[in-house]
Amino acid sequence: MFLAGDAAHMTPQFIGQGMNAGVRDAFNLAWKLDAVLAGSASDALLDTYQSERLPHVRSMIRTAVG
Repeated sequence: MFLAGDAAHMTPQFIGQGMNAGVRDAFNLAWKLDAVLAGSASDALLDTYQSERLPHVRSMIRTAVG
């Protein structure tokens, strides 16, 4: 299971990242799923989704807390 967009974050909406994060996450996940399902990438590509999101998520949480 993958969570993307608003389902994937708990940060307050006042920092304006809901829509931005949702579009970015959906695009990131869509091209990876397409590549895996087409056989042009291994399943390991899907494992990069969380690690790629983490720096931005941490930054937004720090901003929201501040």
